[in-house]
Amino acid sequence: MISDPNYYSYKKKLVAYSQLAIIFVIILYIILRFVAHVKEAWGISFFVVYAFSFYFTIKYNKKIKKAIDKKIIEIYGTQIEIKDNHGNLLESFNVKDADKIIVKKEYKMPEEGFKDIINTIKGKFVKNYIIFEFNGKQKKYDFLFDSYYMIEKLKELIKEWEAAGYNVIKTE
Repeated sequence: MISDPNYYSYKKKLVAYSQLAIIFVIILYIILRFVAHVKEAWGISFFVVYAFSFYFTIKYNKKIKKAIDKKIIEIYGTQIEIKDNHGNLLESFNVKDADKIIVKKEYKMPEEGFKDIINTIKGKFVKNYIIFEFNGKQKKYDFLFDSYYMIEKLKELIKEWEAAGYNVIKTE
């Protein structure tokens, strides 16, 4: 689960630096090879940019790891459980008790394609969440998927909730 809203800012910077590294390798190679006539231009440019990229990757990966809780959402039909990374139950509730369940129309894996990478750099993130409303109070859970299988299982659960008559609202 994502607990720190800065996760998205860190992710943007990480993706941006990764893409900039590719551009810098090409530019540095052109300068070294064709302007300075250095035969080892490719190796030198790759090494310089790799060192730069490696530094920022480590820096932002640490921040991203801190922004993600070691919590897990487990859904068993209508039962929702929030557990810590040791499997200890932190929170539990039933979908039946929710006044509203707000879900996304489409769930995705982050940075699936080039368009998603560009959108991340622009600050348009893939955000996956579920909001449960109880007595006018909302509980929002932002999370990351481990696999496409998990996305499909969540879609099936949402269909089951809709079929059971729960107040499921789909948003962008």
